[in-house]
Amino acid sequence: MLGINWQDILLHVFNFALLAILLNELLFNPISEFIENREAHYKNLDTEKEKTLQDAQALLEERNSKLASIHREAKEIKDEAIRESQIQANLKIETAQAEGEKIIEQSRIKAKLERDTLIRNTRKDLKEVVVEAAAKLALLNGNVYDDFLDHTEEDINE
Repeated sequence: MLGINWQDILLHVFNFALLAILLNELLFNPISEFIENREAHYKNLDTEKEKTLQDAQALLEERNSKLASIHREAKEIKDEAIRESQIQANLKIETAQAEGEKIIEQSRIKAKLERDTLIRNTRKDLKEVVVEAAAKLALLNGNVYDDFLDHTEEDINE
């Protein structure tokens, strides 16, 4: 025959099977497990990254919402302050106008009193001048004096 020894072939097949089993248990399974663990780890990292990104976007939206709310509140406070200052300014203007009108009225009253006093004093002074003039006229003529006094007194009182 060809010189094939079935015992050697069986021994080689047995050795190959044993080597395949040992390589499978010692190398292939640990490497496969390592690769699976690594894939699971990276999938977890991707999941955590997505979750973190979603959380960050939610926080950003919340921050933007709060910031918009704060801007609205600030605008409302500013508008209210402007309204209050306008009210205060209008109140001060009205108060100043009222005081101005009061001062003007007091000035008018005071001017009228001074005018009346001045007229009285002027009439008094004028009467004295008339009396002196009449006295001088009386020295000249007695009837002219009486007529002059009557006529002048009527003119002064007007």
